[in-house]
Amino acid sequence: MLVPDRFFDAVDEISSERVSARSSLISQVSHTYDLSKPGRFIDGVLAVRQAIYKILKTERFWFPIYSSDYGVELSSLYGHGSLGDSSAHLDNEQLANELEWRISEALKVDERIVDVSDFRFTFSKRAGLGIVVRVSFIVRTNVLDSGEFSSIDIDDYEFLIRDENSHNHSERGEIT
Repeated sequence: MLVPDRFFDAVDEISSERVSARSSLISQVSHTYDLSKPGRFIDGVLAVRQAIYKILKTERFWFPIYSSDYGVELSSLYGHGSLGDSSAHLDNEQLANELEWRISEALKVDERIVDVSDFRFTFSKRAGLGIVVRVSFIVRTNVLDSGEFSSIDIDDYEFLIRDENSHNHSERGEIT
């Protein structure tokens, strides 16, 4: 028995409509587990803020559960802080430029993040440990919030760039 060509055209049309509807649904609904409240889901701007926090808290390449694109590389900066120490490898401006690049690249792996800008850094010495770097910046997203694309202000996120004599893992702050 021969099947008319219009039958296959109808099947193709139905299949493409289902794929399109499924893709649309997936892109609109992206529930994420809320790390601060077990059993609760978040999405939208809250999910992006949480993703930023997780990316900045995760050292890249250290955890095999994550892909090699996930996280930020800070451990290679250990021993490179400055604050006027002539034996250090990077001055504060160079360290700020390197951190800006590393943070931007780490966050842009998330497809919801469009741009990272307006970096502001402060540096202080923590005796016996290294340089405390506080960074503030703006993350622009493609996530709609009240009909507008959202921006997220990250204020005073803290990194510890360990000195050459310290062998502990990095300390990373909270997003406020």
